[in-house]
Amino acid sequence: MVGGPFKGMRYDGKAVCGAALPKAMGVYECELAPFLLKWSAIPFQHIINIGAGEGYYAVGCARLWPRATITAFETGEEGRTLLVRNVELNGLQSRVRIMGHCGQEQFQAAISGGQHALVIADVEGAEGHLLDPDNVPGLVDAHIIVEIHDFVDDRLGKTVLSQLKSSHSIEEVRTQTRRFSDFHEPRALWLRLWLLPYLKQYADELRPGPMRWFCCTPVTVRHLLNVETCSHGDVRRSARIASNKINVPQGRGYNSQLTLSAQQKALARRFAFGLLRPFSGMNVSVRLGEIARSILSRWPVPPQSPKPTANFRYLTLCGRDNWLMLRESLLSLYRSSSSLPELTVVCDGSWTSEEFTAVFAWWPAPITVSQRDEVSQAASSAGFPELAKYARESPYGLKLSAIVTQAIEQPVLFVDADILWFRDPMLVLGDPAFWGKPRALRESNCHQSRDMALHYCVQVLEPPFVNSGIVALHGELMAPDLLRNMVQEALPQPEDSRCEQTIVATAVKLGGQLFPDKLCLVGFDDAYRFRSRDARNEGYYSRHYVNWMRHMLYRDALKLRFKRF
Repeated sequence: MVGGPFKGMRYDGKAVCGAALPKAMGVYECELAPFLLKWSAIPFQHIINIGAGEGYYAVGCARLWPRATITAFETGEEGRTLLVRNVELNGLQSRVRIMGHCGQEQFQAAISGGQHALVIADVEGAEGHLLDPDNVPGLVDAHIIVEIHDFVDDRLGKTVLSQLKSSHSIEEVRTQTRRFSDFHEPRALWLRLWLLPYLKQYADELRPGPMRWFCCTPVTVRHLLNVETCSHGDVRRSARIASNKINVPQGRGYNSQLTLSAQQKALARRFAFGLLRPFSGMNVSVRLGEIARSILSRWPVPPQSPKPTANFRYLTLCGRDNWLMLRESLLSLYRSSSSLPELTVVCDGSWTSEEFTAVFAWWPAPITVSQRDEVSQAASSAGFPELAKYARESPYGLKLSAIVTQAIEQPVLFVDADILWFRDPMLVLGDPAFWGKPRALRESNCHQSRDMALHYCVQVLEPPFVNSGIVALHGELMAPDLLRNMVQEALPQPEDSRCEQTIVATAVKLGGQLFPDKLCLVGFDDAYRFRSRDARNEGYYSRHYVNWMRHMLYRDALKLRFKRF
């Protein structure tokens, strides 16, 4: 392999299913590389590969986790023959066990034993049957990467999601067009650029159409505090909050040490020394991002001085696992802004107001916390019972409901927690009194629900595409009946972020506007480069670090800590 997460692996050159060249080139299923590289810091003891084929993942993971044992299930005789060959080429006979058919009994026998396990499954439509924690209890504590074969049965995604949502945090990854930065050979950049059309042709994985994967992290490793998991998978706060207004302690007698110690206790991460291994195969950019994240987690923010109040509300939504990201986002806002807006943080149910108060007491103004039931009730009172139900059942519905209900009352700027600010946003956003039309970000990728868009607004599928990472509004998002109909269609898919994106995109395309280009950089071309783009020097006011770019957020946030605007 000349690149990718398994760079240096010896490969026979024959594939059981699909094409061998993308594997040899290091671009095969490179959408999953960020997860493999990020998880490489986790000391998995056992890796189970179901549908191992000729052993791309079984052998590659054996190299990436040199202390793990591998169980590779492959039913085809040709596949097992090639798998044996690739295991021998890499000298891994003592660590890779090759088996045939994998049913629930064989799966449970392989995954039991209390070892920290990673499961990689490509089972051509059997994922709904195999990935059932009720019949395979060992799945509850395992990290999982599973390919969803929608072309076999379009219900498979929903089935897997319903079976794992109570035990895992699930991120959906979709196939992407290969870019110049994905290729590692030829080494000469000019030659690689010249051959790019041919490289893309050779990188064809011979798939029947767009594919997707679920990358699942067990909630047992998320260390949530004071929460209880309901039988249907939602996380509910352990005690009712008496008040949703946080009055940050300030003034004489305030002990700043309290918030410093609270931040360290809640956010500090144990450093993974595997990040320092020079030949682990981890991408340098991901490695630096994880190191930056560890440093930031132990670098608390001291109480900041007050600033004048801006005449709009800054709205965001955050889970307990993303507090570090939110803290750096808010700190970048504080440093870049001449005045501070009123701040509302929507709770997804994974934390309490008391915990949040201690960690964010450095913020020099009051913070309002909105609980899920409060947001849902506000939507119901506004005449949107469908939206209220969407807020109760979906994190994306919770976000949409908060925007709709808050914007009716006052100017609202919704900002995802994975955004850093480099300049004062008010310099480009304009007077909040004129935010009557919904505005959102533009991006080059289309992350929308095609069926919903074709039904309500086909322009959503045409560039420039809309990203709902930042939304500004004072008034109605769209016509009430249209909103109700679109939300009703989104309800059966509560974990599909594309539905919420499509609703916001429809509002913008039908009666709104896109923000100026320079408000936010939504680009991914430098995600795995050693030297990242300098968004501030390029004239951008902020940057949106979507899922596979979170390591870049921590790199840039660490740089901002050493700068004063």
